[in-house]
Amino acid sequence: MGNELGHFREWDEKTQLDWNLLEYPKHDSFFHFFRKLSEFYHNMPELYATDFDNRSFKWLEVNAPKECVYAFIREFNNHSGIVTVLNLSDKNHKNFRIGCENSLTLTQIINTDNYKWGGNTPDSDGTEIHTENIPHKDNSYSFNIDIPAFSGILFKAEF
Repeated sequence: MGNELGHFREWDEKTQLDWNLLEYPKHDSFFHFFRKLSEFYHNMPELYATDFDNRSFKWLEVNAPKECVYAFIREFNNHSGIVTVLNLSDKNHKNFRIGCENSLTLTQIINTDNYKWGGNTPDSDGTEIHTENIPHKDNSYSFNIDIPAFSGILFKAEF
């Protein structure tokens, strides 16, 4: 309760939520971001339909501890999925290469560093990236991505 407002205090059933926080741009941006995430979860079965099938989850990048970058794919019905790329460091990474098993078309659906959410990146939702037949680590295909510090980027993946 109140997470969607960026509440400062723990929820208390005896006190109403601090709705006035939406008057502040950062809280309002976070509210709209939280709403968008909820819409994605509701409308994209790639995010929930195969929760109990471990074959639907694959790490794309888990061996970059120095950069603190992690990436994974949630596959759905053998022709689509959601690729999530997380940068948990305070450094921006330019042209960071991520490997994948298959040829993919990735369409950005959300970037947590977007201007509209209070970040520093221009809106690039809808931008497509195509994987290249360039081996990376143990994968046959790969793609490069710019990942802002402390951010996450989600892509709709078509196989």
